[in-house]
Amino acid sequence: DAAPPVRPTVSAPLVSQPPAFPTATATATASGEVTPTTAAPSPTPTRTRTRAPSAAVPATETASRLDLLDRTNALRAQSGCAPLRTDPRLTRVAQNDARAVAAGGTVDPPGGRTGDVGERVTAAGYSWTSVGEAAAYGDKDAAAVAREWAEDHMRQLLVDCRYTDVGVGLVVSGDRRAWTEVLAGSG
Repeated sequence: DAAPPVRPTVSAPLVSQPPAFPTATATATASGEVTPTTAAPSPTPTRTRTRAPSAAVPATETASRLDLLDRTNALRAQSGCAPLRTDPRLTRVAQNDARAVAAGGTVDPPGGRTGDVGERVTAAGYSWTSVGEAAAYGDKDAAAVAREWAEDHMRQLLVDCRYTDVGVGLVVSGDRRAWTEVLAGSG
C-alpha cells in the first residue's frame, strides 16, 4: 500500500521551559511502551524522578530524526543558509506536536495541536523573532518527507535563513509516521 501524500502545514510561534533531567532512565520497546529503570537501591532510601514516557526515543527514531535534519540542512546549504542547530525546547514542542498529529491522523490545522506554534514555542521558554513549523503524516521515511517538503510551499519555510534553531519530532504508529520540524530564530 502506498502511503498517502504528505500534507504540510505552516504555523506561527510558541515557547516552554526545558525539562528537568531525572536521575533515572527509561527504556522504550518497539511498541513505544516506556519502562522506567533506576540504579540498584542505595543503602539510604532516596526518591528518584523518572522521565516522562516521551523522553526515551528508540535508536531508529533518533536516526530518522537526524536523517530528516541532515536533509533539511542540505537543502538550506543549497540556498546559502547556515545549518539549523537542535534546541531541546524546540525538540520538545516538535515531539508534542508530532504526537498530536499522530493522534489526529492529519496535519490539517489544528491537527490535534492547541494554539499556534508561536504560543507553544514561547511556552517552552524560547524567545523567538521568527518561528514556523513543517508537518507531515503518513510517510515511511525521512527521505520521502524531505523530498515532498523540498518540492512544495514548505521549501520556503525550510530555506528561510532567519531560522537558526530547530526541533524535530517523530511518532511512529503502526505503518504511519507523524513528522514535525519546529524552526525558530531569536535574532
